[in-house]
Amino acid sequence: MSGAIAELPVSHDDGSGLNQGTERLLFLHVGRGKTGTTSLQAALAANRERLLHAGCAYPLPPAQENDGLGLVAANASWLFGSPAALPFQLQGQATREDMIVENFRRWLPLFPPTQKCIVSSEFLWGLSEDALRNIAHLIAAAGFRPVVIAYLREQADHLVSWYCQNVRKRRIVAPLAEVFLKRATKLAADDTGMDASNYDVAIGKLERAFDSENILPRVWQRDRLVGGGTSADFLAQLGVGLPLSLSEPSMNQSAGVVEVEAMRRIMISGEYPDIRISTLSKIALKRGALPVRDFIAQVAPEIVEDFRAAYRASNERVRARYFNSQTLLFDMAPFGEQPSTATIEAEVADLVRAYRKRRARETRPANLQAANG
Repeated sequence: MSGAIAELPVSHDDGSGLNQGTERLLFLHVGRGKTGTTSLQAALAANRERLLHAGCAYPLPPAQENDGLGLVAANASWLFGSPAALPFQLQGQATREDMIVENFRRWLPLFPPTQKCIVSSEFLWGLSEDALRNIAHLIAAAGFRPVVIAYLREQADHLVSWYCQNVRKRRIVAPLAEVFLKRATKLAADDTGMDASNYDVAIGKLERAFDSENILPRVWQRDRLVGGGTSADFLAQLGVGLPLSLSEPSMNQSAGVVEVEAMRRIMISGEYPDIRISTLSKIALKRGALPVRDFIAQVAPEIVEDFRAAYRASNERVRARYFNSQTLLFDMAPFGEQPSTATIEAEVADLVRAYRKRRARETRPANLQAANG
């Protein structure tokens, strides 16, 4: 995604903007995770010099020179590494969050003297209110006004993305329906307010730390993002008036239902512990497998409804505070026409067989491979 953004408004959902004025601004991108954060951070890191020329800094952390804490893309994620590896240490009974705040305090004076600076890490979303308040005080003391940008993804869609990522990383083998049911059951019994997907609670925490006038929630749905993607939308909120080519790299690519389910089943069998989703995707593409991507449609509607119902009131409170639209916070489009369960089952079984055949060929003795051409 590329193109000039000079004329794009700094906007909420429907054009009501955040007036930036001439004060120094620190844009705190807090996630949420699974909303294009990796692609955005990679784009920002790759275009640091161009952003700097536009008066917007994406500062490197002091740990950048340390091989153990090198920057990949998110310039603030170093703060959330092993406390023992952080460059600035505290003595006594310091908590992990104390260490994070202290390292942030030492980092701020190293920022370039630009009007705008960006700090990005989805891990900021999970900090306690006390830690966020301390960071807010540090930002003000450094002469910045904070602008907290948070991308909100519909909770069921977010859970599906989390599930797919964890299957791909071989961390989970439960079926998606079981994950939904377990999560819905847990939500029904949860009265702690600690659920990271309760956006009313999470945004409220940010409001009390940074003041509501400095909070800029964005709905992570393609038709409601400026330019249709996170990178273009984020730049629009920054109000950067220079054409920048911030393409969204092909990172964390999504896979279809067929590939994810095939990988899950192969993991359960224990046959190939080194299996990768990319290999399954290549085989599926070559064989013309169904590109089914609507994972939620594979879960019983009543389970999905119970899950979504747990967040309905919370989402409505966020909508009422920040969005002029009279619709729900998230547009729940009806499921499109889906292949039958039997059709998907057949595709999965076919892909599993194709993968096993490929692995068998790879492990054949070289002389047999040559003889078979």
